[in-house]
Amino acid sequence: MTQQKSVWDILKERRPILGTVPSEDEAFVCALCLGPVSGFEQCFGCNKLFAGAPWELHRKAVPMTSVVKPSPWYSLLAGYKTSAPQYMPVLASVAHAYLTEHQADLDNMLGGKAAVLTLVPSTRGFTFENQPLRRTLAMSTELRGRLVQTMTHRPNVQIGRQEFKPSAFKVMKSLVKDERVILVEDTWISGSKALSAAGALLDAGAREVAIVSIARVLDDSFWPSDHPYREAMKAPYDHKAWPRD
Repeated sequence: MTQQKSVWDILKERRPILGTVPSEDEAFVCALCLGPVSGFEQCFGCNKLFAGAPWELHRKAVPMTSVVKPSPWYSLLAGYKTSAPQYMPVLASVAHAYLTEHQADLDNMLGGKAAVLTLVPSTRGFTFENQPLRRTLAMSTELRGRLVQTMTHRPNVQIGRQEFKPSAFKVMKSLVKDERVILVEDTWISGSKALSAAGALLDAGAREVAIVSIARVLDDSFWPSDHPYREAMKAPYDHKAWPRD
């Protein structure tokens, strides 16, 4: 990962700040985004966001970690793109460890071997080569060799916080037609951008799409510290744990 530290050195060092993603079997976990709920199968955001999304995307989102905003882990996630690129190796280590460990789980979710690893495009004007998430994941030699640009964001097309809008992306159809795709995003807050990108891939002919985010974000001002999800997040982080059946 760097000349001084390996993926596993960095992961071991940062493991204490990484939030665990509880199993979807828990009553306080949203079946769609694996975020927190209180008394419902789906969180309020997903109930609206997934209303217009194809059934193929239901239960296809998997976060690698969970994070409370604000917190030390959230600071890394928020800063790696601009103010603190020195945090990139931490995100890269988490992604490398999780994606390599769970390739079989993702293949099973997709109903067969995933042939394409791609990213949710930047909506801030970054090219694929300069996109901070691509540069981050490319720190892993294995992920760098697999990453493919499959789409771009259409300039000036906005996506609402709970809006499913696949038309916001232009897909290179020849790269995804009839393929199973793993789509990576850094953070899932409302999920609208990632889900819309996944919908665009399906519209372009992808066979199946799984959305894997580095972190599911919870707002500290909304989710109280005694919520069972918040308690479950405190369990020691294990990149080998898989939260879906």
